[in-house]
Amino acid sequence: MITYSFSLKPKFFNTEFKNRFLLTVKNILHNHSFKLNRLHYNFCNDDELLTLNQWSLQHDYYTDIITFNYSEGFFLEAEVFISLERVKENSITYQVDYKHELLRVMFHGILHCIGYDDHNEMDKSKMVEQEDFYIQYFYNLENVPRGTYLKSINF
Repeated sequence: MITYSFSLKPKFFNTEFKNRFLLTVKNILHNHSFKLNRLHYNFCNDDELLTLNQWSLQHDYYTDIITFNYSEGFFLEAEVFISLERVKENSITYQVDYKHELLRVMFHGILHCIGYDDHNEMDKSKMVEQEDFYIQYFYNLENVPRGTYLKSINF
């Protein structure tokens, strides 16, 4: 089950977006032998996430995402906090579409929970490769006929 709460909400975050996102998450988990237990996204502003960062991690800086991983074995359970203001700023900085950048961050949290890391350049490269793959997967769902079960799309 994936749930969402908002203090800010992007206009494109509608039923179609959520359905495509769910299909993509199921594909990520299937490809890594995980099952979805519970995944909750909290979308907030910079100040809310800064406060959480200070309180929970003792970090005094802005960030785009904080993920709390409660997974056990191969059952994904996590709570993810995302600053939509930071995502918007990053989309401008990196000259990418806002929706694209939000997807990257949303997938980033999941990838951390299933074993990916980004503390060194090699790990970061693998993480970005996975983010790019699943962003492309999300967008390619537009071209798949209704009623088709997707295990994976090969590029």
